[in-house]
Amino acid sequence: MNIDRLRPDTKIGSPISAPIFRKAGEKAVLLIHGYTGSPHDMCFLADYLNTKGMTVHVPRLPGHGTNSTDFDQSNWNQWLRASIDSYIHLLTDYQNPMICGLSMGGLLAVILASIFQPPKIVLAAPAFGVKSKILGLTPILKWIVPNRKRDEGRIPIFPDNPDLEHLSKEYWSTDNLKKLSDLERIRRIAIRRLPKVRSETLTILSKKDRTVSLKTSDIIEHKIGASRKQTIILENSAHVVVNDCEREEVACTIAHWFS
Repeated sequence: MNIDRLRPDTKIGSPISAPIFRKAGEKAVLLIHGYTGSPHDMCFLADYLNTKGMTVHVPRLPGHGTNSTDFDQSNWNQWLRASIDSYIHLLTDYQNPMICGLSMGGLLAVILASIFQPPKIVLAAPAFGVKSKILGLTPILKWIVPNRKRDEGRIPIFPDNPDLEHLSKEYWSTDNLKKLSDLERIRRIAIRRLPKVRSETLTILSKKDRTVSLKTSDIIEHKIGASRKQTIILENSAHVVVNDCEREEVACTIAHWFS
């Protein structure tokens, strides 16, 4: 990290970006947010699982939830290391914590499961079969076009929520091909590690997800080493399935899986 490049607003600027820790019973769950996301994506699920007696931890991955300069200085290795450290932190006080990951967090969950073999994991819209023509080319394209502005129609707006509006400006208005290359690196590692996963695996996908294809279920089905695996297909949710229109159903399903 180049300390001289740190921006004055390098901080957890709002509660939605802050890590979450909700203590309850002896059963613990690590929730991992996705690429360009932050703990706010997992807040509803974290609160729901906590009401069901589970201790829940949602770390903030390095470079996420603050600003684009922080994001640009982070990398795939830091995201993976932070996920591993968060799981080890839970292992200090809890036996066999379970894992749920969203999108890139689902890839990180697979890598962690291949190492620690928790009893159960949940992969929410895991970014295996990504609907992108350029993701696989980003290791080369990042040297040619490191940043590409998105069309206005692809940039989410939040006029009534300044915290989300800030995150949209910093993270969702531009495609950072250098960081997409880091995402692709994690995706390839996770695919290689799938046969090593023995954890009971629940995969949640959605027909209206414009980011992750339903073909993801075939990748997991044919490659994962788990003997017990189940896939649920939602009808109406967008990519952030844990915090969209069917989030109550999703949370209930995940809580039942972890019970």
